[in-house]
Order: sequence, then structure tokens, then C-alpha cells
Amino acid sequence: MNTGKTLILRHFTGFTLAELLIALVILGIMATFTIPKVLQSQTNEKRIAISKETIAMVSGAFHAYQQNNTVTPTTSIADLTPYMNYVRIDTTAAVDGMPSSLNGDCSAILCLRLHNGGLFATDPAMNFSEIIPYTDRMLVGIDADGKYTGNSDSLGIVLYSNGRITSAEEDPDLGNLNPTWWHWD
Repeated sequence: MNTGKTLILRHFTGFTLAELLIALVILGIMATFTIPKVLQSQTNEKRIAISKETIAMVSGAFHAYQQNNTVTPTTSIADLTPYMNYVRIDTTAAVDGMPSSLNGDCSAILCLRLHNGGLFATDPAMNFSEIIPYTDRMLVGIDADGKYTGNSDSLGIVLYSNGRITSAEEDPDLGNLNPTWWHWD
């Protein structure tokens, strides 16, 4: 008996297993190239933030010292240390990329472990007349990750006797002393 109604069969289609696997492979390839760049970018941003925070600490310590004392050529980094914000003096660590004269061994130099995980390092006797023949600056280093990895991931900064701070790379007299120390790869 035909009632005039036709039965329409709908066939729903989806993705086949092969299509899903191809899509997953493409996503995997994209992730392979993207994830390392994102992680490297995060690491660089963290280094920059720690370095800026440390530079601000050094600047603040200099200005606090300057309010209470006269800055002279013999003013040393040890004079500024009481005005710095750090967790402890670290004598067991090593600092990446330090100039060979400082050796990077925290038992021989002043290394301050910072709240942000970084390491502030310099020769404890460094003063404004220490870098001969230059008589108006001190050289200090920041190891942003605070771990010795054997890479040159430290940043050299120069504190001038007038309170100005630059990277050692920007100082025309110091930029060629050890170029691998002044910047990150």
C-alpha cells in the first residue's frame, strides 16, 4: 500500500580515521616548530625582567648611598651592598660568562642571591677607579637564571660615578673586553 509518502534516508558522514590522523600529524608538526619558540621567548622575557629589576636595585642602592655619603673614586661595590635587596651572599655558586679575571667562582667574588632567582656578581673590591685607566665606573654582572650552565647568559652592566647605568655593551671603552659576557645568545 502506497500512502504517497516517501522515506528519505539521510546518511550522516563524518571524518574518516585517515583524515583525523592527517589532521593530528599536521598539528603535531606545527607544535614542534611553535612550542620551542614560545618557551625561548618566555625565557628571554624572564631574563629581561630579572635584569631590569636588578639594575633598579643597583641604582636605588647607589642613590641611597649617595644621600648618606660622598661618592669618591674609592667607593666600592661593598659600600653599596647594605642598600641592596638580596636573600643571601652565595659563596657556592658559579656565574656564567664572567670575564676570566673574575673567573665566575662565587667563592672568589661577591655573589648576591636575589629574590627573583638571579645572581648579582662582581669583584667585592671593585670601585670607581678600579677599571684602569678608566676612573669613573664599576663593572658588575647579572646571571638572570642564577644557575651555572656554561653558557654566556650573563649581562654586564656599568655603574658610573654619577649614578648612570648602562650595559657594558654600550660603553665605548668596555664593549670589547669580553663580548660574550655582555649579552645573551
